This record gives sequence, structure tokens and C-alpha cells, in this order.
Amino acid sequence: MDRRERLALTLGAAVADRQPWTRFLRLCCDLVGLSYANLIFRRGPRRSVDAEFSAGGTVTPAMKQRYRSQFAMVDPVHYFAMEPGRVYRLPELLRTGRASDHPYYQDFLAPAGIGHMLSARIVDEEGETAWLSWCRDAGQADFQDEGVALFRSLLPHVAVALRSFVLIDRQRVQAAIARHVSTRFDMAAVALTASGKIVGVGPLAASLLTRNGGVTISQDGYLRVGDAAGQRRLSDAIALVLASGHSRALLVDLAGERIEMLLVPFGAQEGYGAARPDLVLYLRREREASGAGSDVRQSLGAMFGLTPVEADIALGLAAGRTMTAVAGDLHLSEHTVRSYSKAIYAKLGVKRQVDLVRMLLITVAPLA
Repeated sequence: MDRRERLALTLGAAVADRQPWTRFLRLCCDLVGLSYANLIFRRGPRRSVDAEFSAGGTVTPAMKQRYRSQFAMVDPVHYFAMEPGRVYRLPELLRTGRASDHPYYQDFLAPAGIGHMLSARIVDEEGETAWLSWCRDAGQADFQDEGVALFRSLLPHVAVALRSFVLIDRQRVQAAIARHVSTRFDMAAVALTASGKIVGVGPLAASLLTRNGGVTISQDGYLRVGDAAGQRRLSDAIALVLASGHSRALLVDLAGERIEMLLVPFGAQEGYGAARPDLVLYLRREREASGAGSDVRQSLGAMFGLTPVEADIALGLAAGRTMTAVAGDLHLSEHTVRSYSKAIYAKLGVKRQVDLVRMLLITVAPLA
């Protein structure tokens, strides 16, 4: 296996590395005799770096900090003007006849141990961009035709790495958003097959399955809910959801807790292979009718201009409490609550308690 094949294979496998692409860059240094190798990913026409991987000892963390603090704004290289797929040498990047005559070379590159460089810009169909750079110090020989050809032959593989980076990074962001939303809604999720076998468990669900003895995972990977009667109820609900294509809600008592369950058909048809779920089970402890926290009160105040007392009354009324009950909860007179309610309705633009309930249900305040 020649150098190009070894480097290409290493780059192709880099997506699975615990330190992505670093092993590839180290192999570049070893096989080609580099002092430093660098791979940068960026999104859109920005100077900020989304991800950077490097190998070689010349550009130390202290040197990178020196670049960010002193040289980033005077860097003469027009990175986004580089023609995609073209290999550039250092004089071309600095736009000078001899790199060593350029002040940037003298002040930063030479002290960083960079005397020779090959660099290329790779752009995918969505405009995402990567740069691969190979460097040698001034005491080493410049890159010859063979080295340039080897560098150029790797660029298609870097394009694959760029696409992998973008897709994985996008999935990470989507997963983070999903975790954030599920946490805010206190909603756990378990992906199931038609037979009740678990093919995916969200972080809140993992916690619930560990803590609540009524909802467990069997040794063979199936969801177990309560006793035999509870299991039959879940199985019947799964069958009904799959047959009808409509969601179904359940409220069950498990290990001393009342658990809300919602079974939803899984709509995605592609990209899941053998692990594709048939439906998703959402679980949540039954919420207290008046279980809104101080964050929700503050959010209601900010959104609608409610005072703390008005927010408390609004939450009580939205939970279905009567004026008398809200007055007792807050140690106010019923007359005071009725007076406040008029101001609340005016600020929210509603006329009745049912409209107030509907308004608060559709706000983002509970996500605060």
C-alpha cells in the first residue's frame, strides 16, 4: 500500500476517530515529513472557525493564541478567494515573489516554524468549506512535484470528510435541540417497534426507566410497563395506533406515580434501516394543576406585562381553578381576584377564562 492509499484510507476512517481527523494529520506528518498539518472547517463566509484539527509540534497552543490575539486581523491570506481544488504554495498565498520577504512571514510564520506550505480550499455543494494545509519549516526542503501530486490526490477525500463533518455536526445540533426541548417539556421519549422492542431511548427516558420501577427494559430489550394488565394495555394501544395511524394517550399508575403516556406513529420512512422504529412513546409524570414555577411567572410578566400577583392569578385560572379557589390559594379576597382578572384579560386580549386557558397553553412561557 503506497502513501496515497494509506492517507486516503486513514482520512476515510477519521470520522469514527475519538479525535476526528487528528490521526490522518499525524500520518501526513510522518509519511511526508511535515513540521505541521492542519485541517479547518468553516460554514459560510466567516472568519470564525467551526472546527480545527492539527498535528505537528511547531504551531503550539501558545503560538495559536498569539495568532488570534495579534495576527488574525492582519493575516494577508485571502482564504475565501482561494480557487476550490487548486493547490497553493506559500508565495501565492502571501501574494509575493519570495515568501521570506513578507513581513507576515518574518513576524509570525517563521517563528511558528512554517517556511514552506501547500494549502487548498475545498467547497461542497451547500457552500461549506474546508482548508487542508501541509507545512515544513525553513530548514526543510520545499515540496517537490511528487509531494504536490500526493497532496492534490487527497483533496477528493477531504471533500468526503467535509460532507461527513457537516452532516454529523448538523445531527449533533438537532440532537441538542431535541434534548433541550424534551427537558423543558419534562418529556421522555422511547422509540419502539410494533412488538414493543426498544430501538432508541432519550436521556430523560433513560433516567425515568432507571428510577421508576413500573417502567423497565427487559433483558431482551423490550419495554415493560407495570403488571400483566398494564402490559396488555400498552400492547393494545400500540396495535391501535399502528392500525389507525393516529396517536393515543394513556394515563397509568406505576410504582406510586401517575405517568402520562403518548404513543405517536413514527413518520420517517427512510434512513433508518433495520433499526427503524414504528412509533415513539412519550412519557411524563402527571403534572400538578398548579405546578408552574417562578420562571413561568417571570416569563408571563415579560410577555404580557403582568405583575407577579397577576401572573399567579392567571396561572391559577389557566389551571381550571375557580375565582374562589384562586383567592384561597393566594390569601386574597375573591373581590381582589376578580378585579385583577379584569386587568389580566385586558393585557392578554381575552374575555373569558376559557380564552385565558387557550392563550396560556399556546405561549412559550412554560419553556422558560
